[in-house]
Amino acid sequence: MSLTSDAPLDMERFSAWIGAVLMEQGQDLLRTQGILHFGGKDLRFAYQAVHMIADGDYIGPWRAGDLRQSRIVFIGRSLNRPQLRRGFEACMVAQYEPDRGVVKIFRPDRGFGFITCDSPMHGDVSVHITALEAAGIDEVRPGDRLEFAREKALEGRFRAAKVRLLQPA
Repeated sequence: MSLTSDAPLDMERFSAWIGAVLMEQGQDLLRTQGILHFGGKDLRFAYQAVHMIADGDYIGPWRAGDLRQSRIVFIGRSLNRPQLRRGFEACMVAQYEPDRGVVKIFRPDRGFGFITCDSPMHGDVSVHITALEAAGIDEVRPGDRLEFAREKALEGRFRAAKVRLLQPA
């Protein structure tokens, strides 16, 4: 059976899922192989397994014009196709709606600050100078409006990534 995804995969979710599949169904899986597209990577990842023994590595960049698609093939006995399909689909990178907010404070001397999210359910998120630099933003001031993706940081808190300056104060 073959599974395909046009959406990039999350590497951590895929690793956890395929590890569980191999542990639970390894005796019935004769061979598993695929070329995978992980989110945020411009490299093709080749994956292969025989029963419960697996290996994988990046094999080079995607060629210009290539469809960045993940495909994995399972050859085995008594495969639960719907369960495998649901598990594979759960590995896809979630599409997100960016958050928006206002810079509450930013300390250039310390390299971080806080953004008050427009949604009161999200509270404040931290923003690090590296996230701003990655977006080509030289500085922010209190009152600047930003658009950003919330990422999980240490201790269950959130930080801003993929920052975009919407409106200076």
